[in-house]
Amino acid sequence: MSEFNYLAEKRRYLDSIGRNGGRCIGADCDSCMLYEHNNGHKGMYCDDFEIIHQEEATEMMRKWAEEHPRITNEEKFTQVFGVAAKKAIIPSAVGLRNKWWDEEYKKPKRSDESK
Repeated sequence: MSEFNYLAEKRRYLDSIGRNGGRCIGADCDSCMLYEHNNGHKGMYCDDFEIIHQEEATEMMRKWAEEHPRITNEEKFTQVFGVAAKKAIIPSAVGLRNKWWDEEYKKPKRSDESK
């Protein structure tokens, strides 16, 4: 894993549990590992937990990030369609590769999900 960035991984984590743009808006706190009932310090809300127990919060986020590595659009495409399709579609040998393939895969939102 490359250099660990707590804030970037926290945003990715929060997005993965249905939060909006990495912010605690519109989602159930019970599903968050930083929530007072999940962080091991009952009664300590996530903001206080992150300030008072920085090392513990960082290790929780680091562990999650290691268990949920970033995946690029190319890797996801290969998972879904296979290597043969990848070779036919991605023209990297010709130098026409689009940078989108190297960007982190973001699961598309369903049309019935709120914004």
